[in-house]
Amino acid sequence: MTKGLRILWIKVHISGGRHFYLNLPISFYVFEELLDCAMDLLDVACFFTPKQQLLGSSSLSVHTVSSLMKALSKLMDSLVGSEPYELINVEVENVKVSVKIR
Repeated sequence: MTKGLRILWIKVHISGGRHFYLNLPISFYVFEELLDCAMDLLDVACFFTPKQQLLGSSSLSVHTVSSLMKALSKLMDSLVGSEPYELINVEVENVKVSVKIR
């Protein structure tokens, strides 16, 4: 089944003393493929690392990152299925940030 072309559109506009404009369209298909590759690499890394994290270690374990990536993949699947909408639309002083699903 074809889902159509879904895009995550990120816009950051900063005006005032410094001007910065970022319009970044990211195809969900490309993002999902990159996410799948990263999850495959994490699965290989999890095979070679112990499940238990060392006591006193403040960094995230590979297993935790792998679980977070799997949750992100499920979240992305749920975002693609519906109609276009805005995730974020924030404007503070001279900074505007918006994230839209199209």
